[in-house]
Amino acid sequence: MEMPYISVIVPVFNVEAYVETCIRSIMEQTYRNLEIIIVDDGSTDNTGNICKSLAQEDDRIIVISQKNGGVVRARNTGIEKASGKYMGFVDGDDWIEKDMYEQMVKGISGGDLLCAGYVRHLNGKLIKCREKHVKVSFDSLEEMGFLWKNMMANIGTPAIMPYMTNKLLVTDIVRNVYQNVNEHIRFDEDGAFIYLYILECRSVRFLDIFGYHYVDRKGSARNMEDRYFFENIQNFYLSLYPAFEKHYLRDALISQLQRYVIAMLYLHLNAKLCLGDEARLLHYIYPYYGRLRGSRVVLYGAGKVGQDYYLHIKRYRENTLAGWVDKSYEKYQAVGLPVQPVKLLETVEYDYVILGIKDEEVAAEIRDELEAMGVEGERILWNRTRRIWEQDLKSPDI
Repeated sequence: MEMPYISVIVPVFNVEAYVETCIRSIMEQTYRNLEIIIVDDGSTDNTGNICKSLAQEDDRIIVISQKNGGVVRARNTGIEKASGKYMGFVDGDDWIEKDMYEQMVKGISGGDLLCAGYVRHLNGKLIKCREKHVKVSFDSLEEMGFLWKNMMANIGTPAIMPYMTNKLLVTDIVRNVYQNVNEHIRFDEDGAFIYLYILECRSVRFLDIFGYHYVDRKGSARNMEDRYFFENIQNFYLSLYPAFEKHYLRDALISQLQRYVIAMLYLHLNAKLCLGDEARLLHYIYPYYGRLRGSRVVLYGAGKVGQDYYLHIKRYRENTLAGWVDKSYEKYQAVGLPVQPVKLLETVEYDYVILGIKDEEVAAEIRDELEAMGVEGERILWNRTRRIWEQDLKSPDI
């Protein structure tokens, strides 16, 4: 049985420090039946020369040089040149495990889209990110209908992540879909393609492998401040809306799109908040925004929920933070957070104690402890925590 031929598209732009590691990781794949199409998108450093040198070592490499036009146009160039039945994408400053495509090919089984996990390199840490849903495969129209209604990635929900690089795709479908992606998009161009691509799929598989290494580095396009963010997110919305509007699941798809954009706006507006030495995105919504204006509050809890509440209070300053307390204050002080012991409540003036606690039973126990200390019950506030947006997701009845 002949093994499927894979075209690997690698758009590169001014990544001379990373591109050789990237390309060699593809050259050294244990799965050999592939071609490597490098599109140099107008690099002004030594990126192009490095790629041409590597092409002399491996006749599977094709290098195309073009005037800078952005990643969408660069990928389009590679897609037009590709001759494989399947297609993969690797960014020029990332790299892949030697057996990634071998492992992915084993899981094809006629699937139109294979989604794998990936490893994120962030501040010297390796974080395994698992791409998964409520099932490992979706094959029937009913199953795909469920997936289409629950496909767009949002915080805390199983979904298909908006990345092209950790996936294996069918070339014919890619060609039909990618030409509809606005080449002027500079925000989430991967997502603009992936969510259109999925609408053309009749089967999707999720693989339990971690072959792609996504390197978070300062100065990359993914981390640069984008002064045109609002224009770009509008282009993203308008790229997806026409196809969603024509689909028989129109209402569910447009609702997902609107929630996705709202989540991205919220994260963008809060992206520069810093906790200690680490930049953080807010994931949990502060439930008292606009309700306790001018009040003095003590925040209880320094876990993820408490940290997000703290950042909100410090940023918007509608409450005076009289103190931040936690039973495990020493642990948080050790990482530079201004958390104090709970006994601080005995020495500061405050109007309310806000419980930044996710679990309701734990919050109830803390309330009892505070009341035993003499804190009046009506001054202790707890609300069910909410992420940027929430959606009930149940396994399909199939």
